[in-house]
Amino acid sequence: MRATLIAAVAGAFALGCAPSRPSAVTVTGDPANLAPLVGQWKGDYSSPSTGRSGSIVFTLANAGDAARGDVVMVDAGSGRALEPFERAGANVQTGARTQVLTIRVVRVGDGTVTGVLDPYRDPACDCPVQTTFNGRLDGDVITGTFTTTGTQTLAQAGTWRVKRQ
Repeated sequence: MRATLIAAVAGAFALGCAPSRPSAVTVTGDPANLAPLVGQWKGDYSSPSTGRSGSIVFTLANAGDAARGDVVMVDAGSGRALEPFERAGANVQTGARTQVLTIRVVRVGDGTVTGVLDPYRDPACDCPVQTTFNGRLDGDVITGTFTTTGTQTLAQAGTWRVKRQ
């Protein structure tokens, strides 16, 4: 319970330190399917198998053809945010409080949302992993599942939920 609380607080803190304008995300789908996703979405995710949890924030622009998004993932064991893989081994300043992972692509269709995160470093194996996610839109809430895979790890699964702000 304490580790979960620490992870939740660390995730909230890390999200607060995240850049206010994350990287652009490629969004594909019919304009009629994109329209219900226009706006800002905030939520969280968790994986019982890894003990990791974090916050999700993304915004779909009014034009419906550009989005911005990031994910902050916190390792409950260490209380530290995970980092993008390209930074692995780089001379990263110690004490950095957040590592924002980029959502690479989002596909929308018939009330479903799917996407992929850029590779990031899994602290358990110190190796690159990638997460795919899918969800279902229900009014102002999207709920779904995700799977994380890597060449040196077993597939890990979890759930996520965001709400329109």
